[in-house]
Amino acid sequence: MLGRRLIFSRVIVVYVKVSDRELRLLRPLPVFLLFTGSLEDGNVDVMALSWVTPISKKKRELGFVVEKGNYSWVLLRDYPWFTIAVPDSSQADLVKYVGTRSRREVDKISATGIKLEPWEGDERIPFPLGFMGVLIGRVSRTVDFDSSTMFVGKVVAAYVEDGVYDGDKGWIVERRKPVLHLSKHYFTYPCGRDGVVNTRWGIGVKKPWRSIYKTSD
Repeated sequence: MLGRRLIFSRVIVVYVKVSDRELRLLRPLPVFLLFTGSLEDGNVDVMALSWVTPISKKKRELGFVVEKGNYSWVLLRDYPWFTIAVPDSSQADLVKYVGTRSRREVDKISATGIKLEPWEGDERIPFPLGFMGVLIGRVSRTVDFDSSTMFVGKVVAAYVEDGVYDGDKGWIVERRKPVLHLSKHYFTYPCGRDGVVNTRWGIGVKKPWRSIYKTSD
């Protein structure tokens, strides 16, 4: 049996201050830049976040979590449109900068030199340049938690840089690598496709999987 080390247990919660270390077992996670606010009034913020998840394929919905009181959280309450940009591994310093500073202290867009254009569908919505991919969406509902809120929204438009994305296999990491967050100051990125883990069924995984495990998936 492989050795393992206990880092979190409900039994000891009352004795030990719980950090987010147990959640880091789920990492690395892709990291994104979230743009909120309106170009019309000049109040736009950018923050880094990795708690992003698809919600519904049919409705093209996704969800993302923002801590309450965060400046982007405030903007989302006032203006429901959002932009999510996909940075690459060369932009890890940018991700770290915008993820550790508040719009209340510094204009992060001006400080980093991020270039914004009005989105073609609505000139109030910021469209950032220089990123692998960009999604535009509108918040449709929210789910409140103790210290954060999940914003659920429908993606109304998505853009990808030419030559870096394959519709079937995802990002072509030999050209541009998405940046992944490990913890704190540590980032990583995917290896080439020769590092893909193969199943024992190879490419034709679905049909044998159904018959062996008797599922209807």
